[in-house]
Amino acid sequence: MAAPTVEHSRTAALLPRIASLQAEPARREAVALGLVDAVLDCDDETLAAALHALRDARARAGGDPEPAGWLDAAIAFAYWGLERVPSQPAVARGTQAHDFLSVLDGPPHLGSAELSRLLDTDDTQVSRTGRRLLERGLVTRRKAGRKAFWQLTPRGRRALEEAPAPRSSNSEFWQEALRRGFEAASGDEPGEPREVDPTRERIIESTLALHMSRGIQATKWSDIAAEADVPVETVKALFPTLDDLVRSCGQHFMEGLGLPPHDRAPEVFTGASSESERIHRLVETFFGVYERGADGITAARRERTDVPALAESMDELDGAFHALVAEALRPQRPDSSSVASVTALTDLEVWRTLREHGATPDAAVEQTSAAVERWLELRPAR
Repeated sequence: MAAPTVEHSRTAALLPRIASLQAEPARREAVALGLVDAVLDCDDETLAAALHALRDARARAGGDPEPAGWLDAAIAFAYWGLERVPSQPAVARGTQAHDFLSVLDGPPHLGSAELSRLLDTDDTQVSRTGRRLLERGLVTRRKAGRKAFWQLTPRGRRALEEAPAPRSSNSEFWQEALRRGFEAASGDEPGEPREVDPTRERIIESTLALHMSRGIQATKWSDIAAEADVPVETVKALFPTLDDLVRSCGQHFMEGLGLPPHDRAPEVFTGASSESERIHRLVETFFGVYERGADGITAARRERTDVPALAESMDELDGAFHALVAEALRPQRPDSSSVASVTALTDLEVWRTLREHGATPDAAVEQTSAAVERWLELRPAR
């Protein structure tokens, strides 16, 4: 597990003490008090960072029983506290993470094979989702031989109780499209490959090109057939309605963005060492999406109120942008106004203006990151 980034005084004081435990055993009391303070203050950021640091210290201790025993106890306490502090961010209904937790809300322990059956997915996806929830303290895992058994923690149960409602009945369809694209961009292998019909894909790609150049509602079926070099009857047979066509085009488009779905937003900031680096990664991720999909996003925004499937897809895309901003600012415990302001400062039109005025992709990221950091420094105290 990579160390989470936290910039507040408790973490800044605690992590160096953990790093020097072997050289200065007298620091143990200070470390213990820091962990207790973090639990009492429900400070999940410090607990997560401390847990990572303690595990590193335990690995360095090797077989020396005296420091190893103390570190084992400290690790157990930090993990116990992380399981019980309020869960952040929330686990939205309709996501794989929420389904995973829901299945565990009942039986005392469930094995990976049983989870795979109940979730109708494969063992690889169960392991991947379970690992992310384990790192957030929402589940525990116990191994018996080669089998793994999972259980909901008190923190995980609270996450279920506090889970926000899904944005739409088709939310998971769009989140799955984002997930596939993000996993491919991250080098992960998706659990179940999507079957691809070459003719269908050619029609979708031709349609996307026409939507961007002519507009969605202005594009005729005959235009699509000519662009894809197929009979009009073939287009209509595969996509009987405009909604069918837009959903399929939207799925293809979102898979190419490389943007994380709601529940994968924290992974963008894994290992970041400062607030500045978190902002830089946020802007870099957003501007990478714009480099790949600016024309499609612009076309969709223009007609989103006229096509139901388009409105759905854009709502989910906006939600993914919002979730990433909220995660980038999470160590500062931002209010909704701050999240909205940073979302505006990193919007597509900001990227477009910089690029049209000659900024390179890297320069656009650097300039916008600096602007966001400056705004954060100068914003009024809450």
